[in-house]
Amino acid sequence: SFPVASYIVYALQHTPKRVHLVSGFGGMYREQIRSVKKGDVVIAISFAPYGKETQYCLRVAHHLQAKTLVITDSQLSPLSRYATTQLYVKEGSAFAFRSLTSTICLCQALFIALAYKLELNVEESKDTGGYDD
Repeated sequence: SFPVASYIVYALQHTPKRVHLVSGFGGMYREQIRSVKKGDVVIAISFAPYGKETQYCLRVAHHLQAKTLVITDSQLSPLSRYATTQLYVKEGSAFAFRSLTSTICLCQALFIALAYKLELNVEESKDTGGYDD
């Protein structure tokens, strides 16, 4: 689910909202999730066999009274217990590799809905601050 989480963080960084990716790099997911507070929204994305790190972060977010949006594959997912809102995705897979196409599309739709709600005016070309891409 990491590619999907990275994508939604990238999209959300185009809003005026504070956005962080709990990547778990270096095993630091505990340190990264502790900055969550009441009023924040945590998006948790995990599918069977459900990452234990994602489950931990979701429990902490729930305990800290943050709202939680869970994107998962089943109402029986252990993530559902701590979800404020749940969205279910059925992904195709081959040889134990999940495609993630449906999940990316869902995240794109969520971002577009948020962009309309926030009345974002995102232009394709902006000054890069003197840096060339």
